[in-house]
Formats: sequence, C-alpha cells, structure tokens
Amino acid sequence: MKKILAVFILGIFLISFVNASEELFCWRDAKQGTNIELIQKCDTCSYNNVTSITYPNGSNIIINEFMTKDGIEYNYTLPDNTQLGKLIYSTVGDKDGASPPKQQTLCINITPSGKSGAENIIFFVLVLGLLYTLTFIFFFKRIPSFTTLSGMTLGFFGLYMIRNGIIIYRDALTNYVSYITMFIGFGLGLWALIEWIQEEM
Repeated sequence: MKKILAVFILGIFLISFVNASEELFCWRDAKQGTNIELIQKCDTCSYNNVTSITYPNGSNIIINEFMTKDGIEYNYTLPDNTQLGKLIYSTVGDKDGASPPKQQTLCINITPSGKSGAENIIFFVLVLGLLYTLTFIFFFKRIPSFTTLSGMTLGFFGLYMIRNGIIIYRDALTNYVSYITMFIGFGLGLWALIEWIQEEM
C-alpha cells in the first residue's frame, strides 16, 4: 500500500513538473495601463514582424505588423494595455537568413506595479508588516512624534497600493486592504499629530 501511495505521489509530482516546464516563461514584466513594448532580439535578422498577440483574457488578434529596428532589438509598441496577466506574442524573422523565416513565441507578464516574483511579494509584505507594527507600537506606547511619522508613512503606502495594486494583484480584496491601510495610517497619524501639537503648547 505504501509503495502504491509513493508511486501515486511521484506521478502527481512528475505531471505537475511537465506542465510547469511546458508553460511559457515570461521573460519580463510590464505595468498595467501603460504602452507595452514588444521586443524581439536578433543580431542576424534583416527584419522581424509581430504576427499575433494573445491577451491575458484569451482573446487573440492577428496583426502581421513590422517591428522597428534598434541595434539588435526589434520593437513594436502596443498602446495602453489594461488587462492583467500573461500577454503572449509571436514574431517571425529571417534569423541567419532562414527561409522560410523562423517563428518565436514570447511572453510578458502584465502586473499592476510592473513587477512580479516571490522576492518582490515577500519584500512588499515585510514592509507593510513593519509599518503596521511600528505604527501600533508607537500608538500604544503614546509616542505622538513617531506615531505621526509611521502613521503618515503607512497612509501613503496605502494610497500607493490603491493606485498600483499589490505587486501582481489588483482586485476588490487588494483595494479593501489598501483603503483600510490608508485610513488606519492617516487616522492614527493625524490623531498623533494633534496630540503632539497639544503637548508642545
């Protein structure tokens, strides 16, 4: 029974590994709501075209547009993308004089902040946790000057999250967290500022 269970777990692991390896790797990130630069690098191409674009919602368009050349980079500007997720695009070019030309599929990860990755999320959560901790410590220890400083910083951090989301996330939950953070930060900061002014008078 233990051997069967071990084989079953190993099978699940291998299947998930194969699926992960087949998933297209997004080689860079871009910020939601900005012009997206579709880039293809090729030092032996005389031309490159963007042939199709698949948006994060799954819609696909065939465009077959020329990319402008800048050194070994070919660029195509996609205006004002508002969707979050993986944007996949295909290019075709005459790499090494290939005939017929070679096609390549590339991916860009569209996020609210233009950043992604576990390290960015961990850093973001640590900063948020530190600001909350400092604000509440200074608040309960009745240190108005430091509560004002940390509270206002927390409030501006909440405002930043409202505008940019939380790294790769931007939905009703992140907006809720952002507004709560902003109100707690500015609320405690203003309270502490009033206390501080009264102490100094």
